[in-house]
Amino acid sequence: MKKLNFKKIAIVGNSKKFIFETKLFFDYELLSVIPWRKLKYFSFKKKIIYNLIFICGYDFGSYYSNYRLFKKINISYPIKFLSEISNNKTNFVYKLQIWVLYIFSIQVCKTKIILFTS
Repeated sequence: MKKLNFKKIAIVGNSKKFIFETKLFFDYELLSVIPWRKLKYFSFKKKIIYNLIFICGYDFGSYYSNYRLFKKINISYPIKFLSEISNNKTNFVYKLQIWVLYIFSIQVCKTKIILFTS
């Protein structure tokens, strides 16, 4: 089986499955794994623009947070970080299950807000 070739690959999240499959199916010069919960504080010594970025992280405990903090943790910080490591030629792969969990968390937040305000 021929491997797909991307020079620089980033995995945002700490999914052992994505890490294993990336090593199995891709040729690369650089593979970086960036934990989702550390995106706010993460920085590179040298700016790197990736060719392929897998997004497979989510802060599962964040739906206990207030809505503003939830948005920062799961939307603002990741978008800011992704904009720093990508350009218009970067390919993104987003794990669908994470999107479903994100929607679920928003619904939980909305329900808590409704219960709290009524």
